[in-house]
Amino acid sequence: MAEERNDGSVIVSFLLGGLVGLGVGLLLAPITGEEARARVKKAADIAREKVGDLAEEVKVHAEDLVHQTKKILEDAKTHIKAAAETVKEATLAKKEELTEKIKQA
Repeated sequence: MAEERNDGSVIVSFLLGGLVGLGVGLLLAPITGEEARARVKKAADIAREKVGDLAEEVKVHAEDLVHQTKKILEDAKTHIKAAAETVKEATLAKKEELTEKIKQA
């Protein structure tokens, strides 16, 4: 009877090993060309979508950067005009002062 149990466990082990081997074989089996094309297409579609999303994000950031740069340039232009006006007024005041001193001399 001991031999019968042994034979039974060997058969069960053999069948179990066969099932495991079959499962691994199915998992590792090469895919058909149609399946490969479908996977490549799906991966390409996902990549295209991600690139599109990234491009949109870059566009939004670029537009924001352009807007900020324009604002900074407008502010700088305003400050430069104010500084130029101040220099002009100071120059005219100094000119008038010198002209007055020349007249008095």
